[in-house]
Amino acid sequence: MLSYERLVAEHQEIESDAADLLQHAGRRPLDPAAIAKTRWSFSRKLLTHLTKEDLLLYPMLRRSPLPEVAALAERAVDDVGGLGDAVKDYMRRWTSDSMTADPDGFERDTQHLVAALRDRILREESQLYRHIPGAPAEPKVDGRARAA
Repeated sequence: MLSYERLVAEHQEIESDAADLLQHAGRRPLDPAAIAKTRWSFSRKLLTHLTKEDLLLYPMLRRSPLPEVAALAERAVDDVGGLGDAVKDYMRRWTSDSMTADPDGFERDTQHLVAALRDRILREESQLYRHIPGAPAEPKVDGRARAA
């Protein structure tokens, strides 16, 4: 069973790892060992979360008896898809050697990946998660109500 509270908590954990990854990517010289540890945690949590959404959340919302919710879920799948593939590509591309050879490129790609992640989280929490049974009527993120 999906829980609004659990999904939001997972977002917070993923965003914390993403912030740590950004911090590591901005340091010079890079510390590939520290980055590897952070990237492992980040990618494991994110890919597990994305799989849960793809297998449970989006199908549940697509089956909604409310046509507007089903349509919203369908659009969301189209709009926010691809993040998992982007993470896998990022992990393959940025080895310890490639990071060390191009730290600025690694930092740029990390910034782009985290920006895409944050955009997806904002859209999910402000538009989709409110339709999970038991979710609050006014979604809250970081203690603030989010507009739809």
